[in-house]
Amino acid sequence: MLNGSRGMVVAFALVVGGCVAHDGTIEVKTDPFVGQLRTFSLSLDGGNWNAIDVDEAKGEYTVTVRVAKVGASLNVAHPGDKGEFAVGGQILTFENTAEVRPATIDAGTYFLTFWKLVYKLDKQQAARFAEGPLKAVKVMVGSDPVQVEPNAERAAKFQQNMATLTGAASGVASK
Repeated sequence: MLNGSRGMVVAFALVVGGCVAHDGTIEVKTDPFVGQLRTFSLSLDGGNWNAIDVDEAKGEYTVTVRVAKVGASLNVAHPGDKGEFAVGGQILTFENTAEVRPATIDAGTYFLTFWKLVYKLDKQQAARFAEGPLKAVKVMVGSDPVQVEPNAERAAKFQQNMATLTGAASGVASK
């Protein structure tokens, strides 16, 4: 029984540990495979359950969107499923690149289910995020949409970080 309990604790720590989002500080690391890696993680809500991570290496961008939903779910996100990002007055649409199975934790009186969807972008696509504040993210998980709306401070921070990572010359004033 002890080994089973330890496994549950490790699984819980991995899921919850993966839910601790950062404040959006851009970090520069050296990766043995890609060289210089610039990365940031930004919480999209006050509970740090929903977040967006961006990695840039050699002009290629990986945007990982972590979303949470109250309740247990077995829905799976598939490659090709659309993710929509409301940026300024436009909607940017990208395709998820990975099969994403849910991770569910028992929070005592309710369940939380998490997914981490992955979008691969080139520099031109990524630079579009600098054109206005991030107003909302809507991803498809199976047939269910999951939508997150960051507060104004986090929306502006995401816009500023994307302008920095892409070298976008335009200002980052809110539109």
